[in-house]
Amino acid sequence: MKPTLRLLLLAGSLVTFPAMALEGETIGSVTATIDGTGYTGETLAFPSEGSAMATFVPVGPSVTVSVQAMDPQAESRLNNMLVIDFTALGTDATAQMITGSISWWPEGMDSPFYISDENAGHAGITLDSLSLDGEARVTGSFDTSICRKDGPFSEADTSKCVKVSGRFDTALHAQ
Repeated sequence: MKPTLRLLLLAGSLVTFPAMALEGETIGSVTATIDGTGYTGETLAFPSEGSAMATFVPVGPSVTVSVQAMDPQAESRLNNMLVIDFTALGTDATAQMITGSISWWPEGMDSPFYISDENAGHAGITLDSLSLDGEARVTGSFDTSICRKDGPFSEADTSKCVKVSGRFDTALHAQ
């Protein structure tokens, strides 16, 4: 599933959660520098809903991982989200990156957002560790450029790109 479609589905599901579900428990973090500005986000689990903002789906010998960080200082929980999506061949620290994407939603899901080139491969994502046994967890880093899109079906404006780099460390929930 394309990252932009996955995020639109996420936005719809968050709107339907009861207000108290948005007060999930922190299961990890993402720190980054976006266009020279520091960013700190949290990945959350919602035990009462059986869901989380950091998930994995094993598919044969590969795994698809989505890490969606929410800024705890943002005016709205859907503002200033930073999302790391990737598919890797393997299910441990030796996994080889197949595809990856970084996206940033500074003003929420109904506004322009920034995304890495979906055709450029792994979006500069490097895994430090990946464990799906027992308490699943992923750590790693990313370093890429993300370009503005006015909507999920519009083309990226390559004249409006910003540099993003950072680290992620989070528990993962099976989806």
